[in-house]
Formats: sequence, C-alpha cells, structure tokens
Amino acid sequence: MAQCINLFILFFSRVVGLCLLPLIGWLIGDWFVLSLITSPLMIVTFFGWRFVPESPRWLLSRPNRTQESARIFRNIAKINNRKEPNNLEERLKKISDEILKEKNYGYISLLSYKGLAKKTVLITIASFCSNYTYNQLYYNLDNLGGNFFVNFFLLSFIEAPASYIGLILAVR
Repeated sequence: MAQCINLFILFFSRVVGLCLLPLIGWLIGDWFVLSLITSPLMIVTFFGWRFVPESPRWLLSRPNRTQESARIFRNIAKINNRKEPNNLEERLKKISDEILKEKNYGYISLLSYKGLAKKTVLITIASFCSNYTYNQLYYNLDNLGGNFFVNFFLLSFIEAPASYIGLILAVR
C-alpha cells in the first residue's frame, strides 16, 4: 500500500510540475525570465542537504557509525511520538556487523557471467536509445510546428502516464 502511495505522489508531482511549467512560462512569455524566477529555488537544494540526515542503513554499512545511526533512529522515534526501541544500539551493532560481512560487488561483476553480461549490454543499449529519443524530443521542441509552450505541455502530459505505468511495471 505504501508503495502505491509513493508511486501516486511521484506521478502527481511529475504531472503537476511538468505540466504547470509550460503554463507558467506561457503566462510569463519568456523562458529566460522563467529561469530567473525558478532558479532561486535551487538555493534551497544547494544549502538544504546539510539539514537532511544520512540514511541510517548507509551509516550501518560503514564501520564505527552505529552511534550516528542510533541518534537518527532516536530522532525518528521522537518525531513520530514513539518510544525508543529496547537495546537499540546493541541491535544496530548486530545489524551493522551482518551488513559489513556481506560481499560487495562492483560494476565489473555485471560482466562476470555470460548471461549477466548479455543482459547488462542489452539494458544499457535500451536505456541509451530511450534517453537519446527523449532528449531529442525535448531539445527539438522549437522545430515542431505550433506553439513551443503547448508542445512542451503535450509532451509533459504524455510523459506522466508513461512514467506511472513504467514505475508500476518496474516494481513488479
């Protein structure tokens, strides 16, 4: 259920964000002015990363970082009005030890077996073709007939259901 909610939020934000951007651009009348208006929002992203805590799972996968992970879990419990789990640090230390014992694989391991290498190459080619086509559509919106803003809206509107269907199929 939570996965469906996350997919809906992602779908809705993509539809609203991509479809409203050309409308706002059309109302303003100039993409340069639109970029001047929307660019300051990136300042939040540029400085905001400092206020986002590290992933507790990632911290557990690093040696000697269980105390930081425990601190984040305590903060999460406090925010959610829950009490701290019993023996939190001991449990996290046990989980961290299990994670650190796992074998790590790199990119080269994708080519270690014939079948896996074949799938890797095919997925890479398919991804390249998909991204190339998508980028060419967006880069050549000026060359399509009609209004640039309407073309951008239509492309965004078509992309939204395609992304949603793709996410649902990827989860399965």
